[in-house]
Amino acid sequence: MEVKILNEKQQFILSLLQGRRLKEAVDELERIFWNKPETEINTIKTTYEYMLKYMLDGVKDPERYKLHDKLIQETLELSDKYFIEAFDGISNRIYHQRRRTDKPRLDNVTYGSLLATLEGFNDELAVSNLVEDKENINHVLARHEKALADLFPKAWLSNSWTLAEREEANQFLESKLLSENDLSLFISAVTLGLLSLFDARKFAWLIEAYKKNFVFASPRALVGLVMVINHQKNRLAYYPELNAQLSFLFEDKKTTDLVNDIYLQFLQSQETEKIDKKMREEIIPEMMKNASSMQDLKLGFEEAEDEEGHNPDWQEAMEKSGMGDKIREINELQMQGADVYMSSFSTLKGYPFFYSIQNWFYPFEKRHSTVYYEFGDQDEKGSIVDLILNSGLFCNSDKYSLCFTFQHIPKSQRDAMLSQLTEQQMGGLEEEQKMAKLQELTEKPSVITNQYVHDLYRFFKLFRFKNDFPDIFSSHINFHEIEQFDFIKKDSGYLNDLAKVFLKNEHYERAIEMYELLKDNKNVSFELFQKKGYCYQMTNQYELAIESYIKADTLKPDNVWTNRHLAYSYRASGEHEKALFYYLAVEKAQPNNLSILFYIGMCYTAMGKYEEALQYFFKMDFLKQNSKRAWRAIGWCSFISGKLEQSQNYYMKVLENKPSAIDYLNAGHVEWSLGNIKQAVAMYNQALSLYQDKDKFIELLLKDKPHLIEQGIPQRDIPLLIDLLN
Repeated sequence: MEVKILNEKQQFILSLLQGRRLKEAVDELERIFWNKPETEINTIKTTYEYMLKYMLDGVKDPERYKLHDKLIQETLELSDKYFIEAFDGISNRIYHQRRRTDKPRLDNVTYGSLLATLEGFNDELAVSNLVEDKENINHVLARHEKALADLFPKAWLSNSWTLAEREEANQFLESKLLSENDLSLFISAVTLGLLSLFDARKFAWLIEAYKKNFVFASPRALVGLVMVINHQKNRLAYYPELNAQLSFLFEDKKTTDLVNDIYLQFLQSQETEKIDKKMREEIIPEMMKNASSMQDLKLGFEEAEDEEGHNPDWQEAMEKSGMGDKIREINELQMQGADVYMSSFSTLKGYPFFYSIQNWFYPFEKRHSTVYYEFGDQDEKGSIVDLILNSGLFCNSDKYSLCFTFQHIPKSQRDAMLSQLTEQQMGGLEEEQKMAKLQELTEKPSVITNQYVHDLYRFFKLFRFKNDFPDIFSSHINFHEIEQFDFIKKDSGYLNDLAKVFLKNEHYERAIEMYELLKDNKNVSFELFQKKGYCYQMTNQYELAIESYIKADTLKPDNVWTNRHLAYSYRASGEHEKALFYYLAVEKAQPNNLSILFYIGMCYTAMGKYEEALQYFFKMDFLKQNSKRAWRAIGWCSFISGKLEQSQNYYMKVLENKPSAIDYLNAGHVEWSLGNIKQAVAMYNQALSLYQDKDKFIELLLKDKPHLIEQGIPQRDIPLLIDLLN
């Protein structure tokens, strides 16, 4: 059977079970896997038949629904087992390839034996360092990493855990000798396995891993739980005991706060490609250009330095160059949890280290052989490795990339570079204070989860077999709609956080959804209606925008921002008189605002009140000299009101200052209306050459036909003039 057909059959059975059509699902499963042991399917069939018979006989059974859910759960698990074995035989996905090649060997390796090896690592390495036995150091490092290389696929590729395996896995959580980095890798392997094959025991183990309150491993376990809940949400309905554990877990405000942080981090990660593009095409080129221009500035290096050792001209020059704005923009993106380093580090994932899947998930460790062989076991404070290790700027994957890059840089230069990495954020602190501050930052749960989400993003986007994994960052992420995360919808603080992210990232429809939920929670304010109205406005839903803005105006009357956006929405809806009312209200507060003056004039123009419109356009021209916007407005308003010489004068000004195609078109209208046909044809030809599309030009010219006729142009002359054009 082909992979595609097998996948379709699996999805069909899953859809039947999600619709609780158990009998059809079991019959279909039996037809596909007719060669499997009859007892496994027959047990489910027989139990279900008895349950239905008792129902038919009118027997009252208070446990009927529980039994029904239990039978669906068992059928799902049996279906998983059969299909995964079938895919193992034919699929080229790395998951099934590795199950074919590695799993048989790893089935003979116990979690207990791997734990014993990992627990001995610290002492063995310490002894080898003490006697400076390099050969033994190499052996200890190799044995440790071999155990990790077995642990990861054993957990990732395994079938559902037996009770014995779950007990062995529990020992990893109880061990006092196991490093948190090794435990963190185990957690990632279990998570990755759950994304392919749901297992209640593994899921419950992740819950326990989080509850242990490990500094680094527990936040990673919570990220894993969030990912699995999102990916396997349809399964959890049939595991009441797991849902009960989750409900208890989410009674803790610290936990729900962190879940909300993780939600925001996943949403922010979905903006990485946009940020990456902005970094590559805007921020970095601008910084490089500004850096180049700064080299030409006389910064006064020859003058005496101030007490702090900095020349104040440096900062002034940086601000003038625009460099300061770009640095602040990067810092602001970082503070919001944005992944600003993906662009820089995506090209540094070709090192052999990243060929092994487990290395994408292993926390940065200075005793990993790839780091240890280059930098040694540096324990001194402020060492290059410690600075990378404790940096809150980079995720673990990027820390390894940075380390590998430093291997090709002379030691003196790389020490200078590393000191600069922390100087900007840690400036003014003594060395010990810096390290303490960095360590405090790296131990914040939200920082740990954010770095891990960035690690995951790099794996799902950059791993050489990335296409063999479901890209969790490409799917629509809506955690608040998942039953287990229902607490998000009930907390106005969480909803506000989500609304801010959606609004900032221009996902207006999703922001509207959050504002609706906030309204349902009776958490209303004039700002809520302002923002909701703005989202409707940006999605061209002007009637709804007006409705929201009016509610904002009711709660806080005469707000300039509200009035301005009300005016815009009315004008976009074609209700110019109502728009004018609000523009005039804004004018009282901002009498010299050129944009407001312009739109007031536009409203009067649309209402046919040309004299009133021209007064505002002339005021614009008075307030700002050489305003092409004012000249265009005066020229057009004068034309449609029959003041042709005045219109001609202003269009001549426009044409002397980098005119556009529409300027030539409108100037042509004026010349034609004045009887200057040759000049009109010349203007139209200029417009036509700029449009480079005669159909587009003709469409725009004909759109103005009523105005031309009103100024005395015979209707029959219009097609004739068009034929005069080049």
